[in-house]
Amino acid sequence: MYRSFWVWASAAGFLRPQGVQRPDRRTVGRNLGGGCGDTAAATENSLIRNGCSHKLGQVDFTYEAHDRKQPWRMVAPDGRLELEFGPWRDLTDPAGNGLKLPSWAP
Repeated sequence: MYRSFWVWASAAGFLRPQGVQRPDRRTVGRNLGGGCGDTAAATENSLIRNGCSHKLGQVDFTYEAHDRKQPWRMVAPDGRLELEFGPWRDLTDPAGNGLKLPSWAP
C-alpha cells in the first residue's frame, strides 16, 4: 500500500490598515508547505506582498492531529514567520475518502 502525507497552506487577499473598514490596494499572499519531497535544496514556501515574493526556507507546521479544530501554527525556524490559525469548522471530503478539510479563520 502506498501512503503519502503533506501539509499545505495557501491564501491571498488585500491588506486593511487597523481602524479602517475597507481594504486598501496592497496585496498579500502566502504559499507554505511541508512533508512533500526533499526540501534540502529548496522549498515552495514564500510570502508575497505587493507583488514582491519573500522566499522562505523550512516552515514547521504544528497541529493536533486528532483534533484539527485546535489552532494550527506555522513557524519558520529562522524567525521570519510565525502564524497561528484557528479552523472554525471541519468539512468532510466530498469524494468520500474520509479526509478532513479544515476551513480557516485567522
